[in-house]
Amino acid sequence: MLGPFQLDIRAEVLTLDKVPAPVGRRAVALLLILLDRANEVVTKDELITGAWGGLAVEESNLTAQIAALRRTFDSVPDGAGWIETLPRRGYRFTGPVAWEAPPEPPPEALVPASAPAAPRDADGRPSIAVLPFRTPPPEAVAQYVADGLVEDVISALAGLAELTVVSRGSSFRFRDTETDLQQVGRELGVRYIVSGSVRSAGGRIRVVSELAEAATGAVLSSRPYEGAADMMFDAQDRMVGEIVRTLAPRVRSEELRRVRVKQPENRLAYDCVLQARELIYRLDRQDFDQAHALPTHAIALDPGYAAAYALMAEWHSLRFGQNWSTDRAADAQAAERYAQQAIERDPFDARALARYAHSRAFLQRDYPAAVATFERALDVSPNNADVWMWSACTYAYIGDPAEAIRRGELGLRLSPRDWFGFQFQSTLCIAHYVNGDYAEAARYGLASVAENPRYVSNLRYLTAALVAVGDLAQARLLAQAVLRLEPDCRVGPYIERHPFRDPALRAEFGQRLLAAGLPP
Repeated sequence: MLGPFQLDIRAEVLTLDKVPAPVGRRAVALLLILLDRANEVVTKDELITGAWGGLAVEESNLTAQIAALRRTFDSVPDGAGWIETLPRRGYRFTGPVAWEAPPEPPPEALVPASAPAAPRDADGRPSIAVLPFRTPPPEAVAQYVADGLVEDVISALAGLAELTVVSRGSSFRFRDTETDLQQVGRELGVRYIVSGSVRSAGGRIRVVSELAEAATGAVLSSRPYEGAADMMFDAQDRMVGEIVRTLAPRVRSEELRRVRVKQPENRLAYDCVLQARELIYRLDRQDFDQAHALPTHAIALDPGYAAAYALMAEWHSLRFGQNWSTDRAADAQAAERYAQQAIERDPFDARALARYAHSRAFLQRDYPAAVATFERALDVSPNNADVWMWSACTYAYIGDPAEAIRRGELGLRLSPRDWFGFQFQSTLCIAHYVNGDYAEAARYGLASVAENPRYVSNLRYLTAALVAVGDLAQARLLAQAVLRLEPDCRVGPYIERHPFRDPALRAEFGQRLLAAGLPP
């Protein structure tokens, strides 16, 4: 407890009167560091290292997150002074702190839905997770470089129908923990685990990967790859080949070549895309706006790099969805244009295909084109959790909630502990809302809020679901949270552009938002 505020450490969310405060995970991480050393001075370097995990960030990012916390605390008497600035030294938390064990919720309470268990070779395909690679000294490699290598390995493996591959976000939950293979196997529901390290010494890179059986810890293969810094892509291809030869010997070499991620010509372009992805999905307005320059620079460096165009499409689409757009028509056109340009450069980029399909449904209501493109994306990458998730949204929009729920649950099974799990939970909130199961929609919506209280799309659906189950008090509190994040929110224009195909469903959705107190 921080005065009237409550901080849920496990969910990484700060609330006031049960309503999530408009601060993201990065601000909560900073707050936890300050609370752990309450009434002590914590230097800026210590805060940046602790909250950003070694990423190179400007001090202005720290200042912006501290300012967001102060604005939140300013809603109570003397709250703005709880975080004290000590010039040239750092910050100190001086507010009231009382640590409590979380109470047990009553059986009838609406609680966040737990993720379904991931499949354990249920369909005969080997299930696998690729964990974040370590970056040990003496010359530590930037963590985002190692993360990019792992992400590309996951992407390549996900394109193979012979394997079931857990998503990047779920695997990356284990970045800062000691690797207990049995525990990881149980939590992610996989039989095999890839782990490893990336080292730098004397201008050369050494990558070591290890494929092990989760239940026994038995190492099935272990390979070192060493060379100049630009050998990382070659190491990735060799790792994928080694894994497939061990677990799925029937895969043809032609298929392996098809699913290899198309690499950029320029290494700096690759770095820009990796850093931008981390910034964009914080859903912090300042970080989000700053992130735009990175894929823009990547495209200038390497005009043929499909991933940079796909990320630009994501940026414009999210800007539209969060209602941060200053020109909706321009952002809608840009999202589709960049997705098309990504596909032109790499027809096997599942992320680009999914983003284009989503824009066709969400922005243009061209549902047949969206469905066809999603199927093409799944042909390319049948284990891509994001493709299953975004396609679930489209099936909800067209009024097929059963298929939407099936796809959403499959995406969640492939991403049981995803960093961006709030999107998967929100998708199932939409699917169950369309299905008329408003209590279940509210459960998933609350789960999404617990993971990211700044995702405005989810707040809208959750608000309507709570109105539908008769919880007007909580719905009105959430409507106020929507207005804090989206001050110019208006129900009429929002419903007019909403992608629900059924006009009656759109109208009913709008009436529930109005009932919660959102302006017409």
